[in-house]
Amino acid sequence: MSAAPGTSKTHDVGERISWNLRSPISNKINLVRLDNGRSYDLPEGQPLPKVGDKPKHAKAKGGKVVEVLTWETRRENMEGVCYACHTSEYVSGHYKQFDDLVNLYNEKFAKPIAAIMADLKKSGKITPSPFDEQIEWTWWEIWHHEGRRARHGASMSGPDYTWWHGMYEVAKHTYFKFIPDLKKAAGEQEAARLLEKHFKPIDGHDWFFSGMSKDAIEKVRQGYEDRYGKGALK
Repeated sequence: MSAAPGTSKTHDVGERISWNLRSPISNKINLVRLDNGRSYDLPEGQPLPKVGDKPKHAKAKGGKVVEVLTWETRRENMEGVCYACHTSEYVSGHYKQFDDLVNLYNEKFAKPIAAIMADLKKSGKITPSPFDEQIEWTWWEIWHHEGRRARHGASMSGPDYTWWHGMYEVAKHTYFKFIPDLKKAAGEQEAARLLEKHFKPIDGHDWFFSGMSKDAIEKVRQGYEDRYGKGALK
């Protein structure tokens, strides 16, 4: 909420936030402010109202738009605060890592799993009711617990929450909880079809379908030895 050179103080703790990190799949968010004191976020890609419009959004409550802050402007304002104490390299490095982490979570795990869950409901393999099947609880834990910890950890430069309590558990629970639950819910044949459709096109899942080659294993070994010394990975 701090003021900084070129950026005035604010009591809106979310004003400078450019990612939505709460939902199953994250998206960049624009901010719409109204003359009745209300405000709301609009995901990137949705049409933005103009100043003076009376949007039909549920949160508008008849208010008139007085300001629209795009996600880019929100981020620039946050960066302005960062620059008061940090170098431009530090700030750009933080956002590079942050964006890459959120995109990794979105593209490798959240989007394909959400698509599989939608296909299961559409085909009747699971019911429309929430949380009456194990696979729904597993998906909930992946995005709402491990996935949120990973994304918020990255936003706050918290490596343990980003990786060991975040992406590590997202991956572990995807491969060793979600996929077994998928096979139980849909059957082996349909599960294989859904994984081929939604997981196989993603490079990061190639090892699951093809295994790891000797070259890939050797590359991992070499990386460990470069960092921790010869023989570190037996």
